[in-house]
Amino acid sequence: MVVFSGASLWTVLAPVLVPVFVGLGLHPAVIQATYRIGDAITNPISPLNPYLYVLQLTCRRYDRSFTLGAVFSRMAMFVVPVFVVWVVILCVFVLLGLPLGPGTTIRLAG
Repeated sequence: MVVFSGASLWTVLAPVLVPVFVGLGLHPAVIQATYRIGDAITNPISPLNPYLYVLQLTCRRYDRSFTLGAVFSRMAMFVVPVFVVWVVILCVFVLLGLPLGPGTTIRLAG
């Protein structure tokens, strides 16, 4: 929630997450997918997201009393459904053993 940029946050977290999940036998593509799910669901409610302020200013053209709190409250209702959908999609890939990309597997050969 503090570091908004996905690339910057991944730079901080990857040296920790990749070895841990590889130690559990998961391919780095799965690690990247789980990170992207978490990143996608927190972006709409992160106060450091610059697009929230752009959205607020755009809405203020039509409703002068539209506050940043209104933006957060209206975006927050999408967090849980988007999280559920992405987790279900990831579970389908994992349970069916489908590759997440070209040349990838869910589990590392071991």
